[in-house]
Amino acid sequence: MTRYTVNNRNTLLSIPWDVTALTVTDNSCNDNNITVVDLSSFKFLRSVVIGDFCFQYVQIFSIVGLNWLESVSIGEYSFRDGYGSLLEGSELKIVNCPQLKSLSIGYRSFGRYNGFELSQLPQLKSVVIDNSADGFCFRYARKAVFRGMNDGRDGL
Repeated sequence: MTRYTVNNRNTLLSIPWDVTALTVTDNSCNDNNITVVDLSSFKFLRSVVIGDFCFQYVQIFSIVGLNWLESVSIGEYSFRDGYGSLLEGSELKIVNCPQLKSLSIGYRSFGRYNGFELSQLPQLKSVVIDNSADGFCFRYARKAVFRGMNDGRDGL
């Protein structure tokens, strides 16, 4: 198992191709020139853990086609650049990850995102979005797509 920790732009750009467990430490990757994070090329990923206050200027976060990914956990106040209105074109996309079982999004993350798509995730059992106090996760979202999810019946 290859574990890798990201704590700045340089380590983000140097993720090894065979990483299986990716961790982004709190308060990381908040450079305003990091606007897209696509983890789709890391085919062996099994877990992604993103800390609090990360990726403040990222407008597109994408995970597509990871056959071994089992869990994604995102901390509080991540993927948001302060207060304001909708970020046009911003999106969280997790698609075609057949082993994904859990997704957790912390308080006030993705607050200004336009929408999200969760598709082709047949093993997904748990989605936790912490909107406990004020509903700031996806507050301005105009679209949410849920497609190809397990309906609980065997064989589907």
